[in-house]
Amino acid sequence: MLKILKNILYILMLILNTSILYAENSTIQPIVVNEDETQLAKVFKKREAVEERFEYSLKVGYRKDSVNWSISGNSRDLLSELTWENMSIYQARLSGRVNLHRGWFLYGEFSSGTINSGQNRDSDYAESNGNKEYSRSVSSAGGAVSDIKFFVGKSLFEFSRLKRSISVTPLVGLSINQQRLTMYNGSQVIPYDAPLIGLNNNYDAQWYGPFVGATSIFEINKNINFHASIEYYRFKYSAEANWNLREDFKHPRSFEHKAEGKGIVYALGLDIVISRNLLITSKYEYRAWDTDSGNDTTYYSYGTTDQFKLNQVEWRSYSLSIGTTYLF
Repeated sequence: MLKILKNILYILMLILNTSILYAENSTIQPIVVNEDETQLAKVFKKREAVEERFEYSLKVGYRKDSVNWSISGNSRDLLSELTWENMSIYQARLSGRVNLHRGWFLYGEFSSGTINSGQNRDSDYAESNGNKEYSRSVSSAGGAVSDIKFFVGKSLFEFSRLKRSISVTPLVGLSINQQRLTMYNGSQVIPYDAPLIGLNNNYDAQWYGPFVGATSIFEINKNINFHASIEYYRFKYSAEANWNLREDFKHPRSFEHKAEGKGIVYALGLDIVISRNLLITSKYEYRAWDTDSGNDTTYYSYGTTDQFKLNQVEWRSYSLSIGTTYLF
């Protein structure tokens, strides 16, 4: 993870150096700003007067996730159910933006984090509707997460009144979200109590697909801006698992999941202007993603496979981050 962040920072520094050289060797027309205009209007006017303008942001924060899924088959609507809950994640987020002509811009973001704590429950049922639970194990949850997002947007309009401004920007893009969920330090609860010595399960999931959305900036005063956004996603879901203590399962791929789904991301934030080129930024984000029913393919150690119905995969997440944004 550190190596990836170093490489991204190196690329951003190259972009920064290139933009500085470009600015030094370019003739930029002076910017005429009306003193009665709002701070947000001035920012838009400055951006439109410059051939290209870059900004990058580095944030650190806290995130909490939950993921659960279940499968059905053999005339039962619930065979097995897995739940990861209260996964605490510390993550870093690096983003960059290139402002183009007439309000158009390109944006890219990468974040990565480590799961520091959480719980897992694995239950199997002998009858439908979750009746006659004949096996249950609990364990600690760990692993890592990473997210990549790119989108293009355009500032459609800006409304100003009483020296306050509101801007609205639609956007469209693509995202890739990965989770490597692990199970360790486990114990059997049903039908008996016993430690699961050597437990080291992993479940590697990926959510990827396009999204559309909109973001708005509300100017509170000349130094503080409030922003809100909503994004709607359509995605494909795939996952591979290795259940290392199951001798009847094949290793390292014990089973895999495939499905499609949709979800929403809401975000709220504040930008505090420190200087002409530096902002302190904060952001709260909530995610609710669900797949439709899909396929579970289980691989057995003796060479055969079995097909089950993947009922649904649910992912809930909220995060809070703070950092700096530099404009140049």
